[in-house]
Amino acid sequence: MVNGLSRKSQYLNHESVNAGTAALGLLMVATPIGWVGLIIGGVVVAGAAATASITTNNIVKGKNGGLYDQIMARLSLL
Repeated sequence: MVNGLSRKSQYLNHESVNAGTAALGLLMVATPIGWVGLIIGGVVVAGAAATASITTNNIVKGKNGGLYDQIMARLSLL
């Protein structure tokens, strides 16, 4: 047993990942819609990551009581 999973569970999980990868590869190669879906999916993931990063930055800058500005001022001196 590794990470709380039996060998059979790990094997089945590994096989389902391989099957999913093969299905995605077939869809991507076989149809133009697959390529469009892959590109749109990538744009959605990148957009979500950028939004999360910007939102986190704004929250940190807004709730720090001026500490952020002090840190940035000192870093600009380097």
